Amino acid sequence: MAFEAQGTILEIMPLKKVGQNEFPIQQFIVELYREKDRPQPIPFEFKGKRANALNDGNFSVGDEVKLAFDFDGNRWEGDNVVRYFCSNNVWEIQLISSASKPKQTNGQQHDDRNPPPITDADLPFNDDIPF
Repeated sequence: MAFEAQGTILEIMPLKKVGQNEFPIQQFIVELYREKDRPQPIPFEFKGKRANALNDGNFSVGDEVKLAFDFDGNRWEGDNVVRYFCSNNVWEIQLISSASKPKQTNGQQHDDRNPPPITDADLPFNDDIPF
């Protein structure tokens, strides 16, 4: 069964490798809104060959995203204790809006790495010219 959710990325944890086979897992937190003024920080994760999806898609903290996910449950026994674990296993992510929206100048996109050219209109007016 698949579920969908939409929210804002709050945190992206470093990629980790678990177990003897070093299985890759990328965890991240998305803030969902169940009620209007009640944010819900929910942990999600990409596993296996999807573990680099956030890096490959250039996602960052503050991005609004739409997720398709399912639940993954596990049972663990040890020291006379039984514990159950659940994770939200994401299999698709879509960018709704970026936290760092590029600026538009003359139909061209510019960001911090590629700033727009400076024009005369951008310079401060100085009327102290002697001629």
